[in-house]
Amino acid sequence: MEIGVAASTARMLEMLPARRAAAPAEQPTVDLDTPDVEVNGRKKRAVAYDHQGQRVGRPHVATWAETGTVLAADLLAGDIDPRAGAPRLLRRALAGLPPAVRAGRVRMRADAGYFAGELAHDAHAEGIGFAIGGKRIAPLWRMLDGLAEADWTDDVDRPAAQVAVAGYRPDWWPADTRLLIRRILLDVAAGAPCTPTSVPCR
Repeated sequence: MEIGVAASTARMLEMLPARRAAAPAEQPTVDLDTPDVEVNGRKKRAVAYDHQGQRVGRPHVATWAETGTVLAADLLAGDIDPRAGAPRLLRRALAGLPPAVRAGRVRMRADAGYFAGELAHDAHAEGIGFAIGGKRIAPLWRMLDGLAEADWTDDVDRPAAQVAVAGYRPDWWPADTRLLIRRILLDVAAGAPCTPTSVPCR
């Protein structure tokens, strides 16, 4: 099925006018995700109870974000950690990109559920940029306390946010990995990020 999707995606891109085809291919992003899907019935196969006590299947999906095309996917049970299969899923997804797109500046992004050195090393070996969410582990909190106000700069995409780049990386991550931290002011009353007109903020 993945081979068929890859072939039809490549054909679709060939049929588009050059200007339209160039937009999603300019800097393609492979997005890894594992949304839990709750099911009913005790006899369902290949499902399990997750950490919330729900009986779920866990689709493990790699999507070409700019087009919404699913490049590769597995179906896991709700108690299976997706990190072990993530590098293989990424390689299959990259193989599913049209050749002209794969030759460009491909990126991968994944949330903190994929915080694992193996996935980072595989992305690095494939020559693609990557962003993987970091778990809030003790070394990160200690490093955060060491940042000065001068280390922060405004986030160009979110008015209430600031970002900083830190030198910390786990020993088992690629040597040129960098840690990007974002902090967001919260509107205490609304429980949401502040906007330039929202007060009070903390």
